[in-house]
Amino acid sequence: MLRSSSTVSADWANIREAVLRRDDYKCLECGKPCRSAEADVHHLLPRSAGGADEPSNLVTLCDGCHAAHHPKLAGRLARRAMEKWAVWLALWLDRRRAIPDASRNYGAALRLFGLERFRDGQLPVVEAALSGQSVLVVSPTGFGKSLCFQLPAILRSGVSVVVSPLKALMGEQVSALLRHKIPSTFINSDLDPVEKQIRYQLLANKVFKLLYAAPERFFVQNKSELQMLWSLRPSFLVIDEAHCVDQWGRDFRPEYGRLGEVHKALGSPPVLAFTATAGQEMQKRILASLGVNGARVFVRGVDRPNISLLRWEVLPNERLETIAQLCHIPIKGKVMIFVPTQKIGEALQDYLRDQGLETPFYHSKLGSAWDREQLVKRFVGESYPLVDRIICTSAFGMGLDVPNVRLVIHYQHPSSVEEYLQEFGRAGRDGQPSVAVLLHADFGATKDKDIGLLNFMAEKASDGAQLDAANQTGALDHKYRQIQDMARLVRQEGCFRQTLIAYFEGSEKGSRRSFSTRLLEWVFAEPATGGKNVVCCDACCCDVIKQWGEIGFVSKVFGLRLSLAYSERAGHRQSETGHRQIGIAGIAAFIGGAAILSIVMLLVFFQGKSTDTAKPQAIADSSVHADRTPAVASLQGANKLNPPPSDIMAAQNRLIELGFLKGPADGVWGTKSRMALRAFKVANGLAGDDKWDDLVSSQLYSTQAARSPLPLATTGR
Repeated sequence: MLRSSSTVSADWANIREAVLRRDDYKCLECGKPCRSAEADVHHLLPRSAGGADEPSNLVTLCDGCHAAHHPKLAGRLARRAMEKWAVWLALWLDRRRAIPDASRNYGAALRLFGLERFRDGQLPVVEAALSGQSVLVVSPTGFGKSLCFQLPAILRSGVSVVVSPLKALMGEQVSALLRHKIPSTFINSDLDPVEKQIRYQLLANKVFKLLYAAPERFFVQNKSELQMLWSLRPSFLVIDEAHCVDQWGRDFRPEYGRLGEVHKALGSPPVLAFTATAGQEMQKRILASLGVNGARVFVRGVDRPNISLLRWEVLPNERLETIAQLCHIPIKGKVMIFVPTQKIGEALQDYLRDQGLETPFYHSKLGSAWDREQLVKRFVGESYPLVDRIICTSAFGMGLDVPNVRLVIHYQHPSSVEEYLQEFGRAGRDGQPSVAVLLHADFGATKDKDIGLLNFMAEKASDGAQLDAANQTGALDHKYRQIQDMARLVRQEGCFRQTLIAYFEGSEKGSRRSFSTRLLEWVFAEPATGGKNVVCCDACCCDVIKQWGEIGFVSKVFGLRLSLAYSERAGHRQSETGHRQIGIAGIAAFIGGAAILSIVMLLVFFQGKSTDTAKPQAIADSSVHADRTPAVASLQGANKLNPPPSDIMAAQNRLIELGFLKGPADGVWGTKSRMALRAFKVANGLAGDDKWDDLVSSQLYSTQAARSPLPLATTGR
């Protein structure tokens, strides 16, 4: 009769304990004392050779000696022993005494959180904290900042106070800690008086390791509550969302600005501050406000090798079409399009809809809070119908971690480098190739278009802020400087990636690591995965852009065949050897390339045919100087049941054969027919701005090349 697995496990546990007691919890080879959890029981005659699970065949060994008997299993059998040996060796070699004694417990602490190793960049922060240093960590969402303060908190005696601005975040983190059996709590206004009093009593009894609270909690009117909080002497004062401390920042909160007072009142413990983005000037202001000017600054995640950076000079009146071209690229993933205002977002949404690219627009005035929440859920994949492309303002996605955003497009540069890092950093969080496209003006005659809009928005926000005259002026001047800093970075020559890194890198850049530190990283941390930039930025890949254009740059990042991308979206062709062949007369401009190719083919197709017989009556009766009202009325009365003239259908079918259109002909008003109708109109000498063109093409291919007679003359040669 077979015994159950639970019975076998119980029997083995009893046998193991009996062997350990018999051997007095000592390794029989090296004589080292072993705790029950660390001791191994070794078979003298292996099970595979018929050895039995009997005390006479079993001996007690430590991890190291056991691993020596099974060298092929040493990693599994002696993991903890190797960790201990590595720490001992590191401490012995650490003549500068830079490694904290608490490093002896890294392995156990990681396993308490259900982890095996630190992520790249976490261990230096933890070491600095456990060494009693104050730190400021600048790193985007996904870095794992919570572990950087939670692990030091459990390795130090006493409670650590965590200042967090969001109630929801407090609850989530405390719940996660309690699941790992780490005593933690939060205090906020959602608690009833009885529950709050119980938690304060447990806090007084030193039960908790972490206490979460909003900054406002330290300035409540309840004197007994204030006395309890101010009497704490925490091991660490942790400040999440530390950019809220900066009085000139967009997210400044007055109570955050008073955390320097809280720091002193709590006995000046080490400060562990974390923020997703802060340039060097903001870093200095944050540390000065907190009273820890000498804190170490760690900048992580600014260089995202999997995100290719493209600055694309496009005039404001051509950006809608450029964004549509980018959205037509067949990528597998999500697209985020950032716009500065609701007006621009709505105009872009309408334009994309006309191109068959239905795209929702998220902004603060969109429907109700429930509507906005549902749109977010559709984008992150938690609700249906799913959304893979979204237009949004800067407020969208704060705190969201959507892994498969492949393309981030900025209609224009934002008002600060910090905002730009946070927004384009939402791409490629799964480590896959992604692109951040930043559209900007030429800073010539139209240089005030982008900067002027941002200055106006800054002035409007300043007027609505509750600041005295002096502070209002100071805040506005600071905002102007941020806008100018961002503008300079956009037009600065050289590698865009290195320019961004230089803006954010702090005192930690270039610091040397000792052998002891490297040894601990080898044992406890994941290896660095910086990776190599296959496609870095527009400056480093200028040859690619010169040959293939900006769309080719983006296509290269996603591994698309450039010939395919161009033949479908831009009219470029590629020979079998992979070299580009530019369209007739060497037209290099991508914008309107598909329309130009259509025009060329139709010019060849018609070859001097009488156009009056081929035109619809509405076209034949129209001219540049004629009254267009009857023509428009005639077209508005048409429908899909009225077939187009045979010449137009033949031209469209010819374009399909050539590979420039996909799918069957679908009538005069179909999307695929518009290109043929547009080309037919231009080929017959009709003006590029007449009402017939606006009505039929819906500005689908209303490009400079199609409107200008000079390129057409060149094309027709």
